[in-house]
Amino acid sequence: MTTPNSYRDWFKTTVANSDTDPYFDGGLDIKDFYYADSGRLIEATRSKIEYPCLVLEVPTYFFPTTFAGDYKARMRGAFSIVKGCKLDDYESQDNAMNECMRIGVRVLKKLRDSMKPQGAYFDGDAVIEAVLSLIVDNNYGYRFEFSIYGVYLYDISPC
Repeated sequence: MTTPNSYRDWFKTTVANSDTDPYFDGGLDIKDFYYADSGRLIEATRSKIEYPCLVLEVPTYFFPTTFAGDYKARMRGAFSIVKGCKLDDYESQDNAMNECMRIGVRVLKKLRDSMKPQGAYFDGDAVIEAVLSLIVDNNYGYRFEFSIYGVYLYDISPC
């Protein structure tokens, strides 16, 4: 995950393989993926999103100005796991919230485990917050925000 595209591709591959990935055993596979700002996501709701869906936000990088020759950065990222529900179907909404939490925590665990060989690690706590009635599909789920320290930006030359 040394560039924004490799970061995106890690999540996209995770979603594509979730139906056979042991991290998602028990029928917790993810059906769809969007790398989106709010404009892209709103446009996507006009098509057919399959749920549960992982919506990945564009990451933010914090790059030290001292460089120290190693090009190590901290990255802040976030994704949401959402599921469409019928309006006023509270049992469906509660079940969607529960399922999305279970899936999102497994994505975080897989992300943490995949960072270890690179020497990167979560920097601080992950923030997990409810997503309630997002956009026109009446989505429910959770948003997971995290910071990763030790992201090498060696593919990107500062000079």
